[in-house]
Amino acid sequence: MTLLPQVISSQASRYALQRELSHKAGRRTFVAKDLLTQTPVILKLLQLSSAFSWEDIKLFKREGQILQQLSHPQIPQYKDSFETDIDGIRCFVLVQTYIPARSLQAVVEAGKLFSEADVIAIAQQLLSILRYLHQQLPPVIHRDIKPSNILIRETSASAAVAERGTPEIYLVDFGAVQITASQGRGTVTIVGSYGYMPLEQFLGQTTSASDLYSLGMTLLYLLTGTHPAELPQIDGRIETQKLCEMLSLSNQFTHWVCQLTEPYADRRFASSDIAFIALSQRYGAGYLALPDLVC
Repeated sequence: MTLLPQVISSQASRYALQRELSHKAGRRTFVAKDLLTQTPVILKLLQLSSAFSWEDIKLFKREGQILQQLSHPQIPQYKDSFETDIDGIRCFVLVQTYIPARSLQAVVEAGKLFSEADVIAIAQQLLSILRYLHQQLPPVIHRDIKPSNILIRETSASAAVAERGTPEIYLVDFGAVQITASQGRGTVTIVGSYGYMPLEQFLGQTTSASDLYSLGMTLLYLLTGTHPAELPQIDGRIETQKLCEMLSLSNQFTHWVCQLTEPYADRRFASSDIAFIALSQRYGAGYLALPDLVC
């Protein structure tokens, strides 16, 4: 049994740690109980140990600042932030709403592969979220869209979800988020995940089109169960057309996802708006319901 850390501060005493979700170098994430509201929350911790950098602090604080500005039912809500001592180590703490759902990566690793119809439904919901983010002034670029950062409601909740009209897909982990003055300008901080990150992001020139590439690679993973870095490639370019043909996907979807995953940003859809409209024109809005996706 893993012992939970001891949190020392009057502000932190409001939250009772219940279980640890992840533990990386200098970063830990917990499910906790808000003793004031009696509701579950997510506590993200950044420990100021010898392994931390000032860039880590900047990104961690930026996540809280961005979440405070956002209000979308498929994005975690900011609840609180503070500094405290945990097991004698100074930490920054960010508190967010808890979403009772599994990640798409966990679903695939459990043996589920998604159909074309499933993937279209997921893409429509994620594009709806990206449209909201990219329409902010200035635009908000997630920079780390991948299966582990996308949550889906469990099947047991599907009936209740459908009845309430509550969305089933959620985009989380805004720790790599970037705001930019315009979609024509790039960023200088290289953040993202190998295989899901486009060429321009490696070069520190991220734009909203970079999120579209990451979305496309995520969809290919859901269809194949294979990490993008392990998919067939020629000269560093994923053979999306050939892959879609092997999966017997429709010509309409193949053409759409090929444009989404173009290596060069100027060959992708010009915006998440255009990508969403192109997909919806081909398939309509009926795919927005996601019944029985989780095995």
